[in-house]
Formats: sequence, C-alpha cells, structure tokens
Amino acid sequence: MRLADTTPVIVPVIAARYLLPHEVGVTAVRQHPAVLAGPVITAVAGLTAAAIVAPAISSGHGALYVAVWIAALLLLCRTVLKVMSWWSSYFVATSYRIMMITGIFNRRVALIPFSLVNDFSYDRSPVGRRLGFGEFLVRYGARDQVLQRVQYIPYPEQLYQEIRQKALGYAEAAAPDDEPAGDERAVDEQGT
Repeated sequence: MRLADTTPVIVPVIAARYLLPHEVGVTAVRQHPAVLAGPVITAVAGLTAAAIVAPAISSGHGALYVAVWIAALLLLCRTVLKVMSWWSSYFVATSYRIMMITGIFNRRVALIPFSLVNDFSYDRSPVGRRLGFGEFLVRYGARDQVLQRVQYIPYPEQLYQEIRQKALGYAEAAAPDDEPAGDERAVDEQGT
C-alpha cells in the first residue's frame, strides 16, 4: 500500500474544467492499466493469427488475404483508441462529489454528490489484490438505492481512506446528527 501524500491535490486540466469554484480536490486518478489487458491481448492474438494465416492463404484468394490483415489492423486501431480513452479518463473526488470523466471525442461526466451517497465501500478481487487495483461501490439515492461501480481503481485502500477522511468528512460535518446510529439506539433503549 502506498503512503498517504499530504501535498495538495493538483487536478488534471481535463478534470479541472468540471470543478466548481468552491470545490476542493481530494483525489484525481486514472483507472489502473489492467483495464487495457483485454484490448491488448485481443490485438496481439489478432496480429499473431493474421501472421500465421495470411501466408497459408493461396495466391488465388487475394481478397481473403487483404480481409485478414484489415481485421487485424482494426483490432490494433481499437486498442489504440482504448489506450487514448484510458489516458484521457479520470476518477475525481472533491469535497462535494465524485466524478468519472470518460471519452475521447464525446466527453461523458458521471457525477454523484456526496449529499446523496448512502454507502461508499470498495472491493478487491484476488487478481486485483495481486495487481494493485479494486473497485468502488457507491450506493446513492433515496428510494431506489442505485449501486454504481467504479472499476479498476489503483490503490483502493489509500484512496478510500482519503475520500472517507476528507470528502465524506466534509459531508458528515455539514449534516446534522439528530438520530443516533443503530448501535447507539440499541444501547440507549437498553438503558446502558
């Protein structure tokens, strides 16, 4: 686990344009490079298959030869686009909300204000523990309890602690604490 950094967060320019003037950046990270494993493996397999199959095609099937290489190049172009998308996408947590900024040509900004968040946790698979990534699980909304998954987050323990401490600390400090929590209510009813 990486040690917590106490320096102020410098939000990337791509993400800074979506911040409100009074927001304080808590963290801004790209997804873990493991998100690119599928496209890279597919492109390598496609190029390998094309290199093996293309020489075996007889000279009378020129259109098939070209089609094999076009398919392999399309897989390579798809991988390049995925890498560009990964490079320009960020997970950003501020003092008021969390955002996932994605897309190259068509920018998409998904955000959830902390005032609506009911539960914020993280999960790590065995592969994620080994490679250093996890996913955040965010439950929000009044009735529907929508579950949002933010996958391939690097250093999820550290980021979870930073977000809980800084961002959710602001939200919890701003919210009035009229009702005691479930455990406190049980203790109060027992008279102890």
